[in-house]
Amino acid sequence: MRASGEFEVCEAGTVAASGRIRMAEPGEKLLDKEPPGTPAETVAYELETEDIYKELRLRGYQYHGGFQGILKADLHKPYGKLQWEGNWVTFIDTMLQFSVLGSPQRSLNLPVRIQSCRVYPGIQARVAEEVGDAGIDIVYDPYLNTCRAGGVSMRGLKASVAPRRAGQQTPLLEEYQFVPYSDDEAARKEREMCVREYIDVCCSVALRILESCGKNKAQISDVMNAFREAPEQVLNRYLENLAENHGLLRVLTAIQQQANDPASSLVSTVQSALAAHKEDLERDVLNTALFEENPLRHVLDVVVENMNVKKIRVLELAGEGSDTFLAPWVSQLLRLSNILLKIEYTIAHPSPDKLASEQLPEGTRTVVWDPASASKNGLPDADLIVLLGVGGQGSKSLETLAGELSVRCREQAFVLLALRTALTSAEMFLSTAGKVSPKVHAIDAVEAAFCAHGFRLVGLKSNNISTLFLLRKSSAAPFDLAKQEVITVKNSGFEWVESLKAKALEYDNKPAGENIWLLAEDAAVSGIVGLTNCLRQETGGSHIRCVFNASIKGANNAANFHPSNPACKDILEKDLVMNVFKDGQWGSYRHLVTQSCGAPKTTTEYAFLNVQTRGDLSSLQWYESPLRYASPSSGADGVLCSVYYAPLNFRDIMLATGKLPPDALPGSKEKKEFLKRRFPQLQDRHFANSRDLSFEEHVLSETKGRGVDLVLNSLAEEKLQASVRCLATHGRFLEIGKFDLSKNSPLGMSVFLKNVTFHGILLDALFGDDPFVAADKRRVAELVREGIASGAVRPLDAIRFSRNQAEEAFRFMASGKHMGKVVLEVRPEETPLKTTSALPLNVEAVVRTCFYEHKSYVIVGGLGGFGLELADWMVSRGCRKLLLSARSGVCTGYQKLCLHRWQHAGAKVIVSKADVSTEQGARQIIQEATNVGPVGGIFNLAMVLRDALLENQTPESFETVCKPKCDGTQHLDELSRKLCPELEHFVVFSSVTCGRGNAGQTNYGYANSVMERICERRVADGLPGE
Repeated sequence: MRASGEFEVCEAGTVAASGRIRMAEPGEKLLDKEPPGTPAETVAYELETEDIYKELRLRGYQYHGGFQGILKADLHKPYGKLQWEGNWVTFIDTMLQFSVLGSPQRSLNLPVRIQSCRVYPGIQARVAEEVGDAGIDIVYDPYLNTCRAGGVSMRGLKASVAPRRAGQQTPLLEEYQFVPYSDDEAARKEREMCVREYIDVCCSVALRILESCGKNKAQISDVMNAFREAPEQVLNRYLENLAENHGLLRVLTAIQQQANDPASSLVSTVQSALAAHKEDLERDVLNTALFEENPLRHVLDVVVENMNVKKIRVLELAGEGSDTFLAPWVSQLLRLSNILLKIEYTIAHPSPDKLASEQLPEGTRTVVWDPASASKNGLPDADLIVLLGVGGQGSKSLETLAGELSVRCREQAFVLLALRTALTSAEMFLSTAGKVSPKVHAIDAVEAAFCAHGFRLVGLKSNNISTLFLLRKSSAAPFDLAKQEVITVKNSGFEWVESLKAKALEYDNKPAGENIWLLAEDAAVSGIVGLTNCLRQETGGSHIRCVFNASIKGANNAANFHPSNPACKDILEKDLVMNVFKDGQWGSYRHLVTQSCGAPKTTTEYAFLNVQTRGDLSSLQWYESPLRYASPSSGADGVLCSVYYAPLNFRDIMLATGKLPPDALPGSKEKKEFLKRRFPQLQDRHFANSRDLSFEEHVLSETKGRGVDLVLNSLAEEKLQASVRCLATHGRFLEIGKFDLSKNSPLGMSVFLKNVTFHGILLDALFGDDPFVAADKRRVAELVREGIASGAVRPLDAIRFSRNQAEEAFRFMASGKHMGKVVLEVRPEETPLKTTSALPLNVEAVVRTCFYEHKSYVIVGGLGGFGLELADWMVSRGCRKLLLSARSGVCTGYQKLCLHRWQHAGAKVIVSKADVSTEQGARQIIQEATNVGPVGGIFNLAMVLRDALLENQTPESFETVCKPKCDGTQHLDELSRKLCPELEHFVVFSSVTCGRGNAGQTNYGYANSVMERICERRVADGLPGE
């Protein structure tokens, strides 16, 4: 507005900025007119543009082009140089950047208020001409909160922390571990235990049906033998909440309800229930338990690993009447195996037009197929053929089915069969009573039938009820032992790289069946798995095979591998890429989604309550407190208190729910009566409604226009102004709300003509470490005690909840219905007649990684980008003694900035240039760390890259990449076992390259794989290793 100079900048109808702009008046005294001038010689510009904007980028700022205007900055003093390109917007924004750069908090601060900004264009032009390209000097004064550069001076910058971005993607957490191709008896029994309770429940219901029909024990044994009954409480739990995948239990409960109906026989009742619940039975957990990630993904990973294609073709054969398909499970798990894998899924069905679209995954094709015809006509070629049972194949025998699949399946392709291989006692009852014959196939019979038609069983997963069979069609050509090449791979010396290069190029043009077999010489700690995964992505990769003994103990059974060895015949004929032998079984390493029932928990004396997800009270849980990791000597700095009761307040509710609770002032008749009982001197005329502005008229009317001497206010905006107008002359206004204080709302100076005082009350400001407020805090506590003793302070009634009822307590207070103080009873009080020290109280809390202050922690490769971020996180979690190992030492401004920040936080940081790849260097690193405190953790982030396709790799490039990872980890492992008795963390940072493969990184994949195997060995020995 021209008259007042007021302005507003709006976006989408909302004010984005407002203020006042004006020209300097003639003769007006101008402050900060002169530029800051050249700083003293003691200023050292250690931070360059690249360092500065790397730090800002990690805080969340994204600056590009002209907005990257900070040229240099001093690390210890608030001086710098800015670029001037004739653009006032970018220059002033750069000044704002410089103001927040010195903040020790690595948060995303956004400017919300500037007291004043003075611009002198003439001075700016003169200074720019004088300095040229060297940059304009800038000075930030933290005491005056002013920033000056050239002809611009800013004062009173106020910034606030920006909220975190909502809707961030949840990371996919996976484990990488050895998985056998076929389940042994122990694994089958373990899978069976997952459904054992459900089986017992079904058997219990079947038993009750037979008993209700008058059957004696001998007759029941004829129908159901070797069964167990479920406990009554377990049975009732299942019956009260019938799950969607409990189809068998649904059938049994339907039969039980009609078992005593004289109008129908048991046979007809069973047959009727089976027909009515046909789809439920197909989806029953006994039929689908094996379709979860463990074990179905294990089986599918074998197919993906051995096909080595970018697009996999899947064909599922389904017969008439099939209502359940494997497609939803298979499609989802194949995408988990490789996000870049394209899946072409086809379902062959006699009547595809009858299939509901919701039954099939998106993108699934359907084709017409006649199960009675053995012809392959009309069916697409497939890398994997899937069959769910053989019920859809009519009355075909296993031999007939195997013969037809042998015709339809191409060589080296796979067949996945999901079959029932046993019946439960409850199902035997249904079979006998209903006179039906469900198809069950013995595992040995299935294997024999398919092996007779050219298939090899390469994978088997079972829970002794259902079984997944993975079969591979063998090549018709006879296996030629003379055309197999064996290359021994070892960690010490990489001469084998040249042989591998030559053979990979030679075998690239050879037909299928002629392979290069990589044999690991180093049992348990070879990097052959990562090497093979990367080689499979390069020239000749389809001919690469791997043989590795990963057993921690025992003889190296794979060392005698050779094509001419009869004991290796099975491996050669199956022709699988990965042949890893561990603990008596052959298998491979697999990625598995981390399965957990929430975060890991521990029992501890030190815990705090918090929500895992803001706004979700159901996520309230106890978390392990950093107090558990406090230094033994830190007790001198404070007193450790035992908490008996923890009161809830409005801030707790606001932080947990993300919003303010309902107004708890006397807005209901019950609360009004409660206050009148607690303070009998209160009458009806002393109450007014605070939900609107009517209370102002009520107060002024009752005081005959005088107002009140004391106002305790928590209202906001126009209600706050009304509260101020209720204040009498010489009155005191106590503001306990924070809304208007944080918003910097104008109060109006005229109110102070009434000789009033205005106090902002922030009680939480008394609970810091500032020694100046210690006396005030003691005085407040003393006044409360005296007030309670005299009766002036009357504590509210306590509404108690136990520490395990935190969610109920928060919900109760958030509802705004409470009258009194809501408290959590953390521990019971002792008898009043006997005062004793509080007994230790252990609670179950979520593990929260923190670090001991008195221990030292080693980060090898700690001055790299990732190492610096790890160190920063560790310092924020309590670490105060750090040793960073880097061969080049501190050489960039950003590294100096990080070290300065950690030292400012109280951490002692040592930088070592010792070479971890040598035993002497590793010993020196551990010894230097031990000198400042017992070593509590070792983190190896060392990395050297020499990326190139195998044909361009050399033994030297392999050795360069492997030294810091393989040799370094090996030395740290061996030495830490002897020198680090208090070690809690031994962490190596590997790469997805090792498990999934990446062209051009064979050496990197090999090195990471060695580190993973070393950690496996440590875990097997009962030592920390991750």
